[in-house]
Amino acid sequence: MSRYYLLNPDWQLRGFRNGVRLCLNWRSGARRFLNPSEFVCAQLCDGKTDFDSPAILPGLRKLAAKLQSEDVIRPCDGTESLMGGQAYRQAPNSYIDSLLLSITNRCNFRCRHCFVEAWKDRYGEFTREELMALLDQFEQANVADIALTGGEPLMSPHFTEFVRALAAKRIGFTEIFTNAALIDDAVLDVIAEAGFRPYFKVSFDCSGSHDYMRGVAGAEESTLRGIRLLRERGFSVTVITSIDKVVIGGLIDTLHLLASLGVDNWWMAPPMEIGAWRGTDSGVDVQSLLPALKGVLAEWVRCGRPFDMMLWRLGRYHRTGRIFRGMPTFTGESFDCSSIHSLAYVAPDGTLLPCGSYTGSDLMGRFPNLLRTPLTEAWDDPFLRTFCDLRKKDVQAVNPGCRDCEHFCECGAGCRVSAMNARGDWMKNDPVCCRLHRSGLMRDFHEFARSLDAREVGV
Repeated sequence: MSRYYLLNPDWQLRGFRNGVRLCLNWRSGARRFLNPSEFVCAQLCDGKTDFDSPAILPGLRKLAAKLQSEDVIRPCDGTESLMGGQAYRQAPNSYIDSLLLSITNRCNFRCRHCFVEAWKDRYGEFTREELMALLDQFEQANVADIALTGGEPLMSPHFTEFVRALAAKRIGFTEIFTNAALIDDAVLDVIAEAGFRPYFKVSFDCSGSHDYMRGVAGAEESTLRGIRLLRERGFSVTVITSIDKVVIGGLIDTLHLLASLGVDNWWMAPPMEIGAWRGTDSGVDVQSLLPALKGVLAEWVRCGRPFDMMLWRLGRYHRTGRIFRGMPTFTGESFDCSSIHSLAYVAPDGTLLPCGSYTGSDLMGRFPNLLRTPLTEAWDDPFLRTFCDLRKKDVQAVNPGCRDCEHFCECGAGCRVSAMNARGDWMKNDPVCCRLHRSGLMRDFHEFARSLDAREVGV
């Protein structure tokens, strides 16, 4: 009697210089991090190793049964082999999770808050050859998956070929940030035929004001048409709204519109003071923003909580279960920004940045560029790692007021880019975050949210 196992088709074994080992499902994005024994077991699931052999320890058989229960492996008859790309591959760099790639700087809109100021063409565009070379770099560095942005990513003349090449290399495609104006059946067919179901993050700046914010007549109509098609085709849609003095008046009408469209999430926030938004005179202040967001929250509850919401720095609000489940909590060992730790940004000129908000900053030229330095080296660039691996305790150390602050576990000293813009030093505490907590505004908003929860259950 013999017993053989094989990795299921979409799973692959990957490793990194810093000892991280995992099974990765390139289609679903699932990660199964492996301890040393599990790693040995997974390597033996090659379709040729007999787990009933006396050479296989009982503990490995138990681990195989566990991996099978998790659908990572399956039994086979001993005649099958791993598919291309499934076998263990170790990258020479430390662990890298995902990347956000600005595939083009081009855009069909002229947005008032564009962080790359696309119409100025400051950052250029990758050639076909450069994009394919980047894909090779992603493969060599064991990048799990890619999210795409721009400009407008669908403006890239190489979009279709790039998506198909991702599938050929078994690299996931998880998200796309788009204005949705160019969404059509042909684009969605390409994505679906490659085996991907990315989350669509669609920019829409409120009913009646979208054209104003996007700088193009007819933008609202074309974006809404794209959202409707995405929902008809079953793709997940998150709408992202940038709020200013004009947009804020349309939030309630937009809530009703998005509910009728059946979107999955609605995120809203004022734009960051970067790119085209720097120096604007239409920014909304906290005294106007928070009452408006309370109104949105109350109306959202009255409408039956039609989607999940993320309200600026005020947290996530859920369509099922408790409306508000609390803010993330930090300790000194927490990464300063979990997003940049796992989803660094590649600008359209090839610069590898902690996040897109550093685009155009005085620091930009100090980060590595993937057109000159391969990702396997650039990922461990000391200056980049200073940002990506920064811990809360490092920020506390240079901000005495944060060390004993009662709000630090929720505030965490805020955002580095916000601090850099407001104070001229990215290591200072973020004054916006500090004000929200120390003034009691954050606590007041959360108490309001909890009161809505209490009303729902009749407490």
